[in-house]
Amino acid sequence: MTNAISVHNTEVSMIRLFSMILFAVIMADTVTKLLVKPVDTPEPYGALWLYPAGHIMNVSYGADEEPEYFGEAIPGTPDDQAGWRIYRYEYILVGGDLEAASLRFAEGETTFDKIWDDREDYEYR
Repeated sequence: MTNAISVHNTEVSMIRLFSMILFAVIMADTVTKLLVKPVDTPEPYGALWLYPAGHIMNVSYGADEEPEYFGEAIPGTPDDQAGWRIYRYEYILVGGDLEAASLRFAEGETTFDKIWDDREDYEYR
């Protein structure tokens, strides 16, 4: 009789242990889903002025104090590391005023692999 009770208590203890482990795994998964947000990779193309899709944006001004270089990246991307999409406005003089005439991307690419600090070294096409 004592052996049957001992076996029963061991089975109950094992079930409790399994239940606690299962509960911990479910809770960890739930907490992870609530706290950890996936990193969105920027779209290679998009409405540049309408929405930068949650990117950070840098602007560099030219000699005439007009915006010249623009850079977009995922928040947290340092200016001296790859991860930027850089583009440049080219201006023309119309009636004495500068007006944006074209938009050109660094190295002719819309990829997020440029370095913001090197923006003047790229070829824009």
